[in-house]
Amino acid sequence: MFPAVYTIAPIDGPFFPVAAKVRVISGVVTVDFTVIPFAKIDADIVRDQADVKATFRITKAAGAGKIKDAQLLLSKWNPHVGMYSKNWNKSLDLSALADVDIQNGAQELVLENVLESGVTYYARVAVLCENQLGRYNLSEVTELIAD
Repeated sequence: MFPAVYTIAPIDGPFFPVAAKVRVISGVVTVDFTVIPFAKIDADIVRDQADVKATFRITKAAGAGKIKDAQLLLSKWNPHVGMYSKNWNKSLDLSALADVDIQNGAQELVLENVLESGVTYYARVAVLCENQLGRYNLSEVTELIAD
């Protein structure tokens, strides 16, 4: 980029819109934004023999759309596991449940018989609150090493 005045904004993410910032860019510049995600996920992901089990809680932000879906994502070797970078996933349809019931209880997903001995896997939980772009919020990544 050549030196100039730029308007910068994070867009198309699983968060509420934020105001753009105007910055003069000449060289390396860091611009920080604080966003409010549609949902936060507190996940406990463990291995059980050849299975992967996720127990998680969802907290939805006020004004976010209906909680529709949760998925356990698992990647072999790739620590950047996500919606478009996974080897296995297991989905849980939450669309028929009231959001208050979802948020007041723990959810669980299990991927059965997927782990191979000696392989490193990466897992996380993804949650979809109804939004125009269909973007999922993601939990932290958990590293699993199969014995």
